[in-house]
Order: sequence, then C-alpha cells, then structure tokens
Amino acid sequence: EELAILIKEIENTLPKRWDDAHAHQHLAALLTQLYRAETYRSLTTELNGSSSAAQSPTSSERNPELWNQSSVWHLHKTINALLQQGDQEAVSHLLSQPSIRHLEQAQQHALAARLAAPTIPQVHYLLAELSAIKSPQNDNQIHLERARTLAPGDASQWYWTGLLDLHQGHVEQACRSWHRSLELSS
Repeated sequence: EELAILIKEIENTLPKRWDDAHAHQHLAALLTQLYRAETYRSLTTELNGSSSAAQSPTSSERNPELWNQSSVWHLHKTINALLQQGDQEAVSHLLSQPSIRHLEQAQQHALAARLAAPTIPQVHYLLAELSAIKSPQNDNQIHLERARTLAPGDASQWYWTGLLDLHQGHVEQACRSWHRSLELSS
C-alpha cells in the first residue's frame, strides 16, 4: 500500500515535470519493488497454501529464499535459463503473470529517464535487467556496456553487470566484469 501511494504521487507530478530523469528513475525503482512485493506475496501464498500467511510479513519473518526469487534479477536469470533450454512455453507463462505489468511500466519510465538524462548508469543497468521481459538477447548487452562505461569506478556496478552477463551465457565478459569489480573493491 505504501508503494502504491508513493507511485501515485510521482505519477501525478510527472506530467508537470515530464523531463525529470530522476523522478522517472525513482518511479521505475518503485514499480520494480511493487512487482517484487506482489511476487513475494504470491510465492508465499503458494508455499503456505493460504493467503493469510502472506498478508504482511515483517522483515524478521521474511523468507530469504522467496525474497530472492521475487527479484527482477532472479526473473532475468530464470527467463534466460529457460530460453537457453528452448522452453518458450515456460517463458510465456512467467511473462503472463499479472505482476509483470509493473515491470512493463518500470521499463517505460526507465526509458524516459534515459531519454532525459542518458548518463545515469543505474538506469542502463535497470534497462538491462528489464530487457528479459521484452527482448532478452537484443538490448541487454548494449545496456550493460553503457552501465559499465558510465560507472567505471563502481565495483558493485561491475559485479552486478557481470551477473547479468552470466545469465546470458557470456562467461568471459562476466569474468572480466568481476575481475574489474575486485580491482576496484577494498
């Protein structure tokens, strides 16, 4: 509910500041969190067999494995693994989930943020993560290269882009990214 309120506030403000890259970026991040919250609730309901267990868990009650499975990063990994196995039916099933609509909206706002300010590396990383819902093989590498180029000294950015490379089967690029991440970290 809190996410929905924040999202609504930004959506109401954006028409007045349509070129505010940070507002679009923030809205995209909130929409991905809304996806994650709904997916987590759905996974918890499936696991427990009732909606009462998933109503509003506190952070101490959160199932870390299910929380990880509800991330956009995990969705990217799963979709790419299924595509590499040739299981398009399973990919279609994943992408037909109602919560995917939040990621589609997040992708639109990330694109608007990139249009308004193309030098924000986190926007390119988010676009790479979200590329799995539309075009997993086409856009991912472009977004990852841009994220790395725009944040050459950010160890965590290199680490996470390496993970997305690995999901796509680009092992050598993933290793180069992780090597650079290690060079940059203390």
